[in-house]
Amino acid sequence: NISCNENYVVWSEDIPDPRWDDSSSRLNIYNFKLQKTSIVKTHGRIIGPSISVDGVHLAAMEFDRQGIASLVILRTDSGELEKRTRVPEGYLWQTPRWGLSSSAVAIVESSGGGKAIILYHLPDDRIERPMVSVFRQISDPYIAGDRVLHHSDYSGSDNIFALDLKNGKIYQVTNSYRGVIQPSVSFDKKSLYFTNITRDGR
Repeated sequence: NISCNENYVVWSEDIPDPRWDDSSSRLNIYNFKLQKTSIVKTHGRIIGPSISVDGVHLAAMEFDRQGIASLVILRTDSGELEKRTRVPEGYLWQTPRWGLSSSAVAIVESSGGGKAIILYHLPDDRIERPMVSVFRQISDPYIAGDRVLHHSDYSGSDNIFALDLKNGKIYQVTNSYRGVIQPSVSFDKKSLYFTNITRDGR
């Protein structure tokens, strides 16, 4: 995954180890102003880095060599670790994204009971579960005020839906026959952006 704003672009790369048939990863942070890439060493594999809207923090999933998964929060300017939160046993966390909030990260949580969107609140290191798990595809969560936009197939095709954080209800935002994914919102909250899948799959 690649994430960027006006100052930085970040991405992770897998680094294979042919001798041990293993791989690790490194996190790359490119500074547009300095025209320089910083490489951040990690304890294992880093997946899905995402830059906060204010550009201060990075969120990503980290998997150590024992397979233990954690959500990590890093400083964008230095790559310094701020917080590490271990994923509870029996759960899988995926695709952390900030959206319009720099104080909370939306995450897709999978378990034997299905999938759900959870929120990690940075100031108090708190996990919030605003919805019950469902046996549906859920991805690309994006915090937009008191709603979390996301891609799902609740209606039978891939579309953008919104989870209302006030009451836990979910309603449909787009109505595409072939599919819509990857929602995001403009800073003034007036425009919705997404990827619309075409007839030939592009």
